[in-house]
Amino acid sequence: MIVDQELFVAYWKYLPDFHRKQLLTIFINDIWIEDVKSLFRNSVNSEQNGFEDYYQRIENPICLRQIRKKIEKDGYKDDYELFIADMTLCFQ
Repeated sequence: MIVDQELFVAYWKYLPDFHRKQLLTIFINDIWIEDVKSLFRNSVNSEQNGFEDYYQRIENPICLRQIRKKIEKDGYKDDYELFIADMTLCFQ
């Protein structure tokens, strides 16, 4: 899914809180489906996956599951920039 950030921001500014949450939920669900190998759904188990230096390279890791929970708890209610920052961090 490719999203035009300017279009996303334009919609965000005019949506009531309930619809903002719906927009983020639809967005995260589409990405969840696209992640067919589940590479970004869960936190990284650095030792199990052979990435011993993962937490030295990625100081504040986040996965789609954490972002989804944050949406459910209204963690992005007034802050689309935080959502974009978390998504960017997830896929870095």
